[in-house]
Amino acid sequence: MPVKLYVKLTGCLLVWMTHFVYPVFSQCLPGSRPNFIVFISDDQSWIHTSASGDPVVQTPNFDRLAREGVLFNQAFCAASSCTPSRSALLTGKNIYELENGAILNSFLPSHFITYQDILEDAGYLVGCIGKGTKPGLQSLGGRTRDPAGWEYNGAAIQGAPAGINPVDFAANLEEGLNARQQGQPFSFWIGSYEPHRPYGNGVGRLSGMDTSRMVIPSFLPNVSAFAREEVADYLFEIQWFDKQLGEIIKVLEKAGELENTVIVVTSDNGMPFPRAKLELYEYGVHIPLAIRWPKAVPAGKIIDDYVSLKDIAPTFLEAAGLEIPKEMTAQSFLNVLTSEKSGRVDPSRDHCFVAHERHGVDGKRPRRGVYTDDFAYIYNYTCCLKRTFSDDSLWAATLFESSKDYMPYSSLLWKFRTHPLIRQYWEWYRGDRKEHELFDRKNDPYQLHNLAYEPAYQGVVDSLFRKVMDYGGKTGDPRTIDPETDIFDTYQEYGNEWLSQNPSAASTDRQIMLDNGTGRRKGAPVLPPGAGATDVRLLNLAINGPMTLSGSLSWAFAHPGKDITRYRVYFFDENGLKIPDVIADVCADTRNWEMKSVKIPKSAAFIGVASVNDGGEYYSPESLVALPAFYPDVIFPQPVTNIFTLQFFWQPQSDLTWEVVDVQGRQMEAVQTEYECAGQSCTISGDMTGYASGLYFLIIRSGGQQQTYRLMKIND
Repeated sequence: MPVKLYVKLTGCLLVWMTHFVYPVFSQCLPGSRPNFIVFISDDQSWIHTSASGDPVVQTPNFDRLAREGVLFNQAFCAASSCTPSRSALLTGKNIYELENGAILNSFLPSHFITYQDILEDAGYLVGCIGKGTKPGLQSLGGRTRDPAGWEYNGAAIQGAPAGINPVDFAANLEEGLNARQQGQPFSFWIGSYEPHRPYGNGVGRLSGMDTSRMVIPSFLPNVSAFAREEVADYLFEIQWFDKQLGEIIKVLEKAGELENTVIVVTSDNGMPFPRAKLELYEYGVHIPLAIRWPKAVPAGKIIDDYVSLKDIAPTFLEAAGLEIPKEMTAQSFLNVLTSEKSGRVDPSRDHCFVAHERHGVDGKRPRRGVYTDDFAYIYNYTCCLKRTFSDDSLWAATLFESSKDYMPYSSLLWKFRTHPLIRQYWEWYRGDRKEHELFDRKNDPYQLHNLAYEPAYQGVVDSLFRKVMDYGGKTGDPRTIDPETDIFDTYQEYGNEWLSQNPSAASTDRQIMLDNGTGRRKGAPVLPPGAGATDVRLLNLAINGPMTLSGSLSWAFAHPGKDITRYRVYFFDENGLKIPDVIADVCADTRNWEMKSVKIPKSAAFIGVASVNDGGEYYSPESLVALPAFYPDVIFPQPVTNIFTLQFFWQPQSDLTWEVVDVQGRQMEAVQTEYECAGQSCTISGDMTGYASGLYFLIIRSGGQQQTYRLMKIND
């Protein structure tokens, strides 16, 4: 059945349409409608701008927008997960209204109309630069382009810092502006990949950032220089994002469009650290927001009204003079933007709702919440589940001091979760959650003390719980209607496991986006990946001869939003330069590669993994691992049962001694060992019958030199 759709008259000639698209302006005076830019960072908490008072990070361009426009103190994402949050922003709806759009690695069904769709049908040129709604397979939802717009991703920055995606936002925006018809308004979604992980290790400190002045949130253990450096790398990427904002402003200024463009700068969710991203706590959902529009918005305002990112869609439509579809449950805040007042402008905007369903490996942890001036309230649908964790990866407490200076926060918390200095942080991060959580925002800014079960706060809990349930009922939250619903479980996640069973799906989706999603720009070049494999390890290694290896190579998966389609394995020389011949070409959904008698070039000192797409390949020092045949002090695993046999190369062979020790350095004197050598090739074997399963070290010494190998004993 045809549906009649309406727009407001704004001095433009209207053409009525009676099918499933929105009305088109056939003519309009140049500059009579505003342009729109959304520049969105990837994982940034509200506090990490200099305008918000962070003592280290410098964001002069964000500060300029706040000074020349409006700074929002209480802005929240709809969900603390990138894809659902971005989908909510585009559609003006809560994540639980979006079917598959509520989860990561899926799609936004095409029957959900975005503000970009409506603007395009009203005569706007709409574009998407950088990261749109990734990761996901949008073609499976019936789309032929990203919901954020037609792609403009042909230009890249040469020599971008380590960890930075090289997309050139300013150059791509300039190309998009040049593609307009005369007087045509535009709306560009510009999605940064920063400050999302992975980071270029040490780039923050090396840039001159004063790590001693950084404020480490109290839910993170401030126990090592390395952990603080990780925060510095995060802040460095925010500064890079801000630098690109400055370049975007220059392009708009050059085009004469700066004064009539609504520029929104924000983030999809909070910082990618434990108890922040993927959580409904403050550092996960409270995000930066500054908006500049000189033609209609008074400068220098600081606003305390609560706004959600999903409110941006109806605000844009109202600003463009378009009718807001009744399907959009979010509310325009144009009245707040255009008001002369600061502080609280609209008395009804004294709270904001947030939600979460699932995010890949984070699993199923549905929650709903609400923020007010005084409290943050969270309702956990899957509360009180005793979550057990295997101790297979648990490191000895005695290794804490020697390990904490090279571990990122998530690994530190996991590996040492029973350590006295770490146990509480682990509980805050991954411990069991009560059904109700209530935090005092003024006196407990890091939200560490749950007040929900204290008698004095029962009235507050009851009131906020009812507020959340009432809102869910009005907006069609399936969990409000039926708390036991399994509807969200029926939405397929097209993550690594699914893609491994459907290896061509990602490339097919990408080709559809290229063939159709770029529209008149079919065949636009693809940028090389902006991230590489990390944590590369040699496993189960067997040295078949002086220059031949067997075993397996494993690595950590780079973020799929960085457009990686496959990996290539190479040897590298002692300077880290790639030896051109490809050893293996591996599907991007694979985390390891089995080596069978691989010949090592004479110049090889490392083996490594390059991330690849049609635009090129990427690798970094973190993508390489030294070959033990050349660097014998590298520790690598050797799985054994009771009897282990290890082949190694050694020169000289005189006065060869060895010992087996446990992880605490205690010698296992009862281990019976023997060895023999032929030329430089030696074989040592030992009997560990009676010893418990676990990690042991075999230390071989001769002539002042030492080789160490890791033995993993596995009892049946």
